[in-house]
Amino acid sequence: MTPLPLRKDLLQIDAMALLIALLVVALIVVFKIFTHLSVATTVLYVTLVLMSANVFSVTLMIAVALACLAV
Repeated sequence: MTPLPLRKDLLQIDAMALLIALLVVALIVVFKIFTHLSVATTVLYVTLVLMSANVFSVTLMIAVALACLAV
């Protein structure tokens, strides 16, 4: 019986998921530039963080959340 790996590689991500996440970020930034609705962009940021929680590792999810705070 082989032991299960307990630690996931930090950079082990799905390339298509990363591309989709970057596309969503670009759309959120464009939406934020052309509208002045702060509540709508906040909902989009929360959606992005929840989407990344299902796909990425914990470290990358925290990086996505911090990037959303920086914007």
